[in-house]
Amino acid sequence: MAFLPMFPLKLVVFPNEHLNLHIFEPRYQELVKDALLFGIPKFDDNKIMEYGTEMELLETKQQFASGESDVRTLGKRRFRIKTFYRKVPGKLYSGADVEYLEDDTNGDIMKSFEILDLISQLYQVLEIEKEINMNASEFQTFDMGHHVGFSHEQEYDFLVLSTEIERQDYMLKHLEKFIPTITEMKNLQERVKMNGHFKNLDPLNF
Repeated sequence: MAFLPMFPLKLVVFPNEHLNLHIFEPRYQELVKDALLFGIPKFDDNKIMEYGTEMELLETKQQFASGESDVRTLGKRRFRIKTFYRKVPGKLYSGADVEYLEDDTNGDIMKSFEILDLISQLYQVLEIEKEINMNASEFQTFDMGHHVGFSHEQEYDFLVLSTEIERQDYMLKHLEKFIPTITEMKNLQERVKMNGHFKNLDPLNF
């Protein structure tokens, strides 16, 4: 069990993710002065979700006279909240007793190849130009957790999974369903664009 200051946000942060934050609320100005490590649990439906990611404060990029600042952070370990304190005694910010989650990062390299191929297909359909590290031996699903079209709910479910194999299966299942849906939407978009245009139609031979 460990204690972490809490910085709830309406988003999911994954391990190894770089996150830039603009700190403007007085409670979080105090938090980044007090701690190099803090937790970001997802805030959803007016409640603090059970799971989150420990963040390391890497650098204060800019400090403003108002007390506001721009900081760089890095996602570290995942945690589960055991006890949440709406306000830490003597402080403006909240905190929690947490347990850190064990993580098996060993995936199946063949599944990594499949995922990378499907991501390439997705980006082709969406006409997205984005560099992807195609080295399957280095691939970790958390690195692409925000880049495969997950909903916010799916991102949270993905964060909670405890093994890389589970995350690979989850991502594969999503992509196999998502790509045909997006492809059909793109085709529909093209058909809608053609409505009202004069068309050269080939005569049909019966």
